[in-house]
Amino acid sequence: MTTNEGLRSKARSLLFSLQKETHSSPGLKAPSALAPLWVAKALESSAAENKPVWIMVYYGWISGDTSVDPIYAILRNALMKMPEEYPYRGPKEYKENEYTYTNSWQGELEQFSGEEKITQGKKLIYKASYLGGLVDQQRGI
Repeated sequence: MTTNEGLRSKARSLLFSLQKETHSSPGLKAPSALAPLWVAKALESSAAENKPVWIMVYYGWISGDTSVDPIYAILRNALMKMPEEYPYRGPKEYKENEYTYTNSWQGELEQFSGEEKITQGKKLIYKASYLGGLVDQQRGI
């Protein structure tokens, strides 16, 4: 199995093992599955000497007049449909009732970036940017 296949496999395995919503740290309003470093933590074991080889970080917002519960429900469902070849969040599009999740990205597993959005009808209620790739293992001075 190549490194990329291993990373994709680990990312998909982690995603499918998600349980009910839990909070990963006090005050964090996102389910632990959505915490910024969840993928990096899960993939550390795929590196030599317990060093991470791949990381993904993201930042986003939710419209102030929107309940977070339906947003996280839609987001979690979209993430369960993550494309196998591009494990950068969810698919290009996922629809559920009045909500639409969209995801656009560029790059490959080694270096990528993207943006995901959720709309309710035509109203934008969630938006996040993300980036990631292989962790540079070179030693500095």
